[in-house]
Amino acid sequence: MNSPCSQPSWNFGCWFGRTGQCWDNALAESFFATLKWIEGWYNLHRLHSSLGYRSLADYEAALVA
Repeated sequence: MNSPCSQPSWNFGCWFGRTGQCWDNALAESFFATLKWIEGWYNLHRLHSSLGYRSLADYEAALVA
């Protein structure tokens, strides 16, 4: 079985690891976790036109009160 990493004529390194190495995608997973956190925070605090230009947190607080 030939893997792309075993080709000596290619002038680039192998950028992927073996199956089961959890640190291969650590950077991507960290990025998307941060993106998810930012999106969750931003969506609660941004002004929504459908809510009368109030934030979701303000709108939900007004519904409870």
